[in-house]
Amino acid sequence: MFLTKLAFKNLVRHRTRTLAVGLIIAFAVFFYIMFDSLMAGINEMSYEAIIDYETGHLQIVSSAYWEEEEKLPLDNLIPLNLLPSMKLEKVEGYVGSSAELSFQARLNNGINELPVVGRGVVPEDLLKVFSLTDKFVEGEMFSLGEYRVVMGKRLADLLDVGIGDYVILLVRDKNNTFNTIDAEISGLVHTINPNINNFLVYLPLDIAQEALAVGDVVSKVVVRLESKEQAPQAADRLQRELQGLPGDLAVYKWNDVDAISFT
Repeated sequence: MFLTKLAFKNLVRHRTRTLAVGLIIAFAVFFYIMFDSLMAGINEMSYEAIIDYETGHLQIVSSAYWEEEEKLPLDNLIPLNLLPSMKLEKVEGYVGSSAELSFQARLNNGINELPVVGRGVVPEDLLKVFSLTDKFVEGEMFSLGEYRVVMGKRLADLLDVGIGDYVILLVRDKNNTFNTIDAEISGLVHTINPNINNFLVYLPLDIAQEALAVGDVVSKVVVRLESKEQAPQAADRLQRELQGLPGDLAVYKWNDVDAISFT
């Protein structure tokens, strides 16, 4: 009790110093909470930028392809006729899925060229999984069978091309033979994801499959759920569905996936 009274008297006697110390501590706590909240918000935005434009919530890939994904190989791919057997619609929280065929390419405007990642997609499925519908700054999405492409506005500016211009994708097919895809630019997008803006070229899946001589296969199937919190349980459920299918298929959650290096 004596020590308590002594402490109280000291606080009263040095009230100015006590107030100053209290204010310093209060400001420190306030700025810590504000900074922590800001960092949490930034992290959440970065997660959404990856999920909404690159990884989706789940990815179905063959284990052999996964080991070499950064090289974008044209082997160990998934036959499209396996998709019905995956029963994706039964996964809790399922919103949509997009089969994609990714490959290395050189994008040429007739004078200059840049290294890019080409991605063959089914346009309707792509727009269900990735948040691109309202990101078109010019033009529109292509349809299957059309020799047309969609790319980032920034990438188009680097090559000084625009809507209606023709570009050439120089690719190496599965037989290690060079091939070209001549296509018209149908749409330009701009997102918060720099990889999409600067390095990615979307084109119809059937056109990509033909140019790469791979047949009716894809690199992976990307699945979108209602929320990222559903991913762990959905991945376990889907992995069980895949066990009886050929190709040693595996399910990876969005936070297991590293964005492809474009450097």
